[in-house]
Amino acid sequence: MTSFMLPATQQYLVERGAEVIRLENSSQKLRTRHDNTSKEPHTCRHCQTITIDLRRSGERIRLDYDIGKAIAAAQEGCPLYQVVVDIAAKGKATEGKGRDENFDNYRDLVLSYTFNIREETQSSSSATLRFSVLGQLDDGSEKRVTGGLVSGPLFYDNTASDIIARPYESDFTSRASVQFAKNCLRLCQSEHTDCRSPAFHSLDEPERIKPDHIPSRLLRITNEAGGLGVELVGKDSYNELDTHLVSKQGYAILSYCWGGPQPIELTRSNVHKLSSGIPASSLPRTIRDAVWYTSAIDIEYLWVDALCIFQDDVHDKVLEISRMAEYYTESTVTICAASAVRCSEGFLQPRQEVPSAYSIGPIQLQAITTSGAKGYIQVMEENDSELRPYDEYNRKRPEEPTTLRGWTLQESLLSRRILIFSSSRLVFTCAVSNATCGGPAIKPIDRVTSSYTSPVIGIHTLSGLRFYPVRIIWQKVVEEYTTRQLSFSPDKLPAVSAMASVVTAMAKERGQSITYLAGLIMDMEDDFEWRAQLLWMSCVVDDMREVGPRGPSWTWSSLDGPIMIWGWSQPRDWDESNETRLLDHSVRLQSNVAPFGEVLDGSIRVRARSRALDTIMDNVKLVRKRKWKLERFYPETCTILLSPDTKEREQIINRALQGQHFVALLELVPYSARQTSPAGLIITRSSSDKDSYVRLGMFEYERRDLKHIDHKEPEAEQILRASLFTDSPFQDVTLE
Repeated sequence: MTSFMLPATQQYLVERGAEVIRLENSSQKLRTRHDNTSKEPHTCRHCQTITIDLRRSGERIRLDYDIGKAIAAAQEGCPLYQVVVDIAAKGKATEGKGRDENFDNYRDLVLSYTFNIREETQSSSSATLRFSVLGQLDDGSEKRVTGGLVSGPLFYDNTASDIIARPYESDFTSRASVQFAKNCLRLCQSEHTDCRSPAFHSLDEPERIKPDHIPSRLLRITNEAGGLGVELVGKDSYNELDTHLVSKQGYAILSYCWGGPQPIELTRSNVHKLSSGIPASSLPRTIRDAVWYTSAIDIEYLWVDALCIFQDDVHDKVLEISRMAEYYTESTVTICAASAVRCSEGFLQPRQEVPSAYSIGPIQLQAITTSGAKGYIQVMEENDSELRPYDEYNRKRPEEPTTLRGWTLQESLLSRRILIFSSSRLVFTCAVSNATCGGPAIKPIDRVTSSYTSPVIGIHTLSGLRFYPVRIIWQKVVEEYTTRQLSFSPDKLPAVSAMASVVTAMAKERGQSITYLAGLIMDMEDDFEWRAQLLWMSCVVDDMREVGPRGPSWTWSSLDGPIMIWGWSQPRDWDESNETRLLDHSVRLQSNVAPFGEVLDGSIRVRARSRALDTIMDNVKLVRKRKWKLERFYPETCTILLSPDTKEREQIINRALQGQHFVALLELVPYSARQTSPAGLIITRSSSDKDSYVRLGMFEYERRDLKHIDHKEPEAEQILRASLFTDSPFQDVTLE
């Protein structure tokens, strides 16, 4: 922000004997000291001179304060006038930067605001307040110089009939919270075709669940004189599961963090006890809260993995995990205990509103309703990490514990509706819309078709992702999934297996020939796509870990840590006649019941060209960190970028660069004049089989940034890239 002094401001301040004010210092000082909440909003003698007349929606209304008074009010600590000053300063700072406005061209400057009420269906923000700086011309006319928006005001008291927004509900067990959840579910079930099961798609009929998709076991919630209780019903229990009844009534499903061993699990030894019924008070708090809320929203049945899968029966676990896609996609609603780190914490505790949730306000202003009655409003701007994108470079995650766990990703993606109990608010999201219990969107607001996010980053349904190409869907899933953690290393593929089964089925419906290989979705009929699946890379080498023998080296599932898939698409000059081919593949599963589950080992055989790394010593650079897929590292020359998978594999590559170990580059994507290429895998001989190889990383021959040379690559550099494998014969290579 640039400091400035306008004629009107200077005159006003001289009269008060003040010095020239540096607005940016004022702004920074003010931002660090506000402590307002919706229960204790800011009010002062300055902002209380403003009365918002809801009858004048859309009109531009002049403020009584000029620039000088606004600066003085901001210096006295009024955040509303600080916003006005910031807007004016921002406008001054942009003079001469593509704008024809200049503050010195105006006889005087006038401050104004415009208040707009919107229809509920038009925007998630039901009302907005915009401040403007107007310049007065010599002929008395006015021209808008600059302006800024303060979004998301909260309205209540007797202005509630005009505006739907409310403060966020902090008590998740209140009547308002429960009614919010019921209303969202009812609206979604009655109006959203995309949230219906394909077998019961018509909105003319009540929602139903396919009987053969109902879980093998459920908890039936009882409510007797002694309080809430649960009893196990279904397969291998002592109670029959009425699938016809559940098909009509539906069931809820819990997504949560275990956080360690469960104090009570379903086993062969206690199945009789759970079938006979136990009080909800004996359950871990998170599960107990889920029982309470499921009952409160009038659902009788609940699925909880710890209590509905035999935890001491490997065969039952494998079988039930293979059906999770059906369970989550068919459930009436998923209850996401997002804020609980472990099952003993619970998620229904009242939330505490904190001032840091707001970048502006809340500021209380006087108001006049459309009926002429007096009331008040609150103006605020949220500063919530839930609403900001996370740092992709460092993979910093929001603080919701479930967004850090591997299993919970597919649980949310496969759900059709989710009630998210976050650290700050109750959120509803489905395949079509989002809503929050309080705030500007207290009723479900439809997203644009291609959107899929919710107000809680990392927790959302598949929704708009369904319309993306299959490879993009899986790419987004894998890149998000690998940022998350698992307590048990062999769960790497099982924890995303349900999502894998859905994506491959989606590909089949689109006529694609997909083969699932240990976490890779290979389109065998697309000559480019199977290569791109093998071209994944580590985001930060130091964060990657090899965790025992867990599948073949050529798949990301053999490692722990965040990865990204090579971002280039098929070149426009792609030649399908090139001789590189995927000749054969094999994967040995832990169980044939779970084709998307745990893998013991596997191999692929490709026909491709290769070249020993120690024969390519020029223009070779190791890359240990990646910010984004198409990041350019060396814009001044074409460079072969080597991206090791792990620190251990990096050491082997370094030894090869010193001539102490054999490492080769295996070409998968040949040279293209139009993009970074060639590209492929970095490989070395297997220690267990001298005729096989293992992956160490991936390479790409990056062309220089053409923006610096009139968008034309020098011919000499084209020749360098094109000739990298010219003298290398095609050969069959087996990768373990």
